[in-house]
Amino acid sequence: MTTIPAWIILICCIILGEINLLLAIKFYKIVPTILEMYEISIQSNIDTRYARTTVVKRLKNKSATEQNVTYSAVFPEEAYASSFILEVGGKNYTAFVTGRTEDQSNQRQDRFAQLSKRNGSQGFTGQFIVQYDVERNTISGQILTNNGYCVHFFAPNNLPSISKYVVFILDTSLSMKYQRLDLLKNAMNHILGRLHDKDLFNIVEFNTVVKAWHLDKTVTYYRPKTNSFQPLNKNFDFPRAYEVNVDNINKAKSIISDFKASGVTNIYSALRVGLHMVELAQDQLNNSRPVIVFLTDGEPTITNFNVGARKASIYTLAFGSEPDYNFLEMLARRNGGFAKKIYDASDASQQLQKFYKLISSPILTNLILQYDTLTEKTRTIFPTVFNGTEIVVAGQCGQGANRMMNFANPEVQQTETDIKRLHAYISISQNLENFMMERTKNKQLEYLRKAHDLAIANSFSTYVTSLVVYMPNNQMIVVSNRKRGILY
Repeated sequence: MTTIPAWIILICCIILGEINLLLAIKFYKIVPTILEMYEISIQSNIDTRYARTTVVKRLKNKSATEQNVTYSAVFPEEAYASSFILEVGGKNYTAFVTGRTEDQSNQRQDRFAQLSKRNGSQGFTGQFIVQYDVERNTISGQILTNNGYCVHFFAPNNLPSISKYVVFILDTSLSMKYQRLDLLKNAMNHILGRLHDKDLFNIVEFNTVVKAWHLDKTVTYYRPKTNSFQPLNKNFDFPRAYEVNVDNINKAKSIISDFKASGVTNIYSALRVGLHMVELAQDQLNNSRPVIVFLTDGEPTITNFNVGARKASIYTLAFGSEPDYNFLEMLARRNGGFAKKIYDASDASQQLQKFYKLISSPILTNLILQYDTLTEKTRTIFPTVFNGTEIVVAGQCGQGANRMMNFANPEVQQTETDIKRLHAYISISQNLENFMMERTKNKQLEYLRKAHDLAIANSFSTYVTSLVVYMPNNQMIVVSNRKRGILY
């Protein structure tokens, strides 16, 4: 919380880095009505798939007295803040990255939460999107080198899709009522229409109880008793995996259109049922890849849930701001998938559709990239590669980078781009992902230490580092993204 004198103009500057083909930044400014934002500028420079975005906001206090203001920005989960500057009366106060630091103001979080609820509809809300694509060498990819560092971009395509068995596990608890449930229905209507002819699917609905839907609109219920787990056995008549055809898809759409919101969020039981259905469908799968798409907007009823052996890749969707995103992300990472936030906005249905489009066409599994002399390299093993996605591997290559790749005729270029910083960005992200996937304490601490050291050296605000700024009254303010994708 920053105090602004009556005559002061505030400038906030943030630099973000990400490696996605889609850059989407949303800003939320929650301020008293006497504070006027009279200018905003956004500049984004994209080089080798890496975006550096600077946001400048200017505020004017129209009151004769000092006012408190909270600055908040929501940006992609993959982005890190690297700079935050307050300009007060012509003087800059620049934040610096340090180890994890707590704000000296104990009331900061509570005051922010209250202000958000009271003035959620006030101030500036907007969306800025940059979408682009590049020409690629689809056979061997592109290699860029600079000052002993190199990065390899590889985007295979024109390969046939691998058939999949998708279990949709959908939250219909009471918190999903009204707009969220309508958005879910609309998105699933679109997603079901995008299933491929050779795919298989099932629909699981959950709130207090779990409902495995048969396409004749009958239901197999799973109602675990309080504080105990009812075993899943042959006494349950769960539906078989359904083939994708016009009749089955229309029946599934009809079932989802009748969903009603009620009850609480029983995540654990829903996952048990979904994984059990994957087990039951083994004799139907042939070469189909089992996938679980799990959507919820609630807190997990049990947070120490480990699926164990990866019977299916799990992709989790967190709707709104209430879910325990760390739990959902860890669940996905430990089971061969990833998590995605779906923000409460008018385009939430489109967000769901884009997510499914991303994972709808797997083309490679268990891909391993081998490099002769590449050191300090980022991840080289990829469990699943989807059509339209791009694999990125960076590392230290020294001299002769154009001779170390086991690819036929890759495109190798010298570049002025800071590949070292790109390497640091990828390494930090993957170390934090490895932390979530790892189950042993010592290895977890090792991944956190690596991420911390790289973040400090390259000025990135992450889970394990903070942006700190000292104000004129020597008050220390911590500017950090405590929740993934949120800076405040």
